[in-house]
Amino acid sequence: MAFIEKTARRTRPWRVRWRCHKTDRIRSKSFAQRTEAEQFRTVAEAIERETAISGTFDAALAAYLQEIQILNGSARTVAVYRSCIGSLRGHIPAELFEITAEDIRRWRQAVAAGITANTLAHRMKVIKTFFTWCVERGLCRSNPMDGVKRPKRTKTVPRWPNTTEVRRILEQTRAKHPLWADLITVAATTGMRRKEILGIRRSDIDLERRRLRVADPKGHQERVVDISAVLFPVLERRRAAAQRIKTPWIFCNPNEPNKPYSISVYQRLCRWLKAEGYEHRMHGFRHWHASQLAANGASVSDIQAVLGHVSHAQTLHYIHSAADRRKALVSAVSATLQTTGTDGQGGLHIVPSK
Repeated sequence: MAFIEKTARRTRPWRVRWRCHKTDRIRSKSFAQRTEAEQFRTVAEAIERETAISGTFDAALAAYLQEIQILNGSARTVAVYRSCIGSLRGHIPAELFEITAEDIRRWRQAVAAGITANTLAHRMKVIKTFFTWCVERGLCRSNPMDGVKRPKRTKTVPRWPNTTEVRRILEQTRAKHPLWADLITVAATTGMRRKEILGIRRSDIDLERRRLRVADPKGHQERVVDISAVLFPVLERRRAAAQRIKTPWIFCNPNEPNKPYSISVYQRLCRWLKAEGYEHRMHGFRHWHASQLAANGASVSDIQAVLGHVSHAQTLHYIHSAADRRKALVSAVSATLQTTGTDGQGGLHIVPSK
């Protein structure tokens, strides 16, 4: 039977434990509030009462999405998985045991014409995860995706704002969209992710020591970032406003103070950035913050700690100042050469510039 326990963790202290009959393992999920844990416990108990999963594709997909919803909790993730895996319908047999790699190839050929290579690769990755789940539970003999090659993803050059653009964006939003200006200020001065910013609580802010606790980050590894002179008045004002309406969230809708703003706030901001001609999204401010740290002499380990990455390799993707320096060096080398005509033998005569 599923049960609730309270742990000593400062964030998500309420934990629900239950036994998954499919794997015969004890699973757990943590929540910030007891009411959320109690709602989840009813779902976990329903899963415990299940005895078996039918061998049909639709039944397996329903059980898989239910488990994803429990473990992830994101409605958007469930919707994306349902769309990706559900696109197999009409191209594969109804019984999981009858699905082969040839069925997957026919599906790939049918859908490849209308989507990009990156989208197709993502769908195939999601589908492979689903069939791996089926194999682990004895619903499939083998993973039919193992014999199907995914297309190569096309890599694009990452885009991030420069300092001039960051200042211009802040000037534009402060007058017309104060909320957007505050979100951009936090992102640019801390390098925090969008979910981390929207999840800031009053208790996470320590104005006396100028510290901001990132309490619910990606990977659930807490970290602390410093509050700069630019960020200080923003957090001070936001915390005072949250205290007046008695909400723990500093970024919340005044009409719904019991929960923070949804991701739709960021989506509207990204649409505005695109309409204004900027080629980056909100995540670009995180890249800009990392590049500024590197330009001012911060080590990769320091930047990794600030951004909350688990490896140096992730951090290196965010440090673009090195690329800027290489570009400047190439320009400097090119500037030292001048073409002054021919050398008498049909070639260019190149001499150093003074």
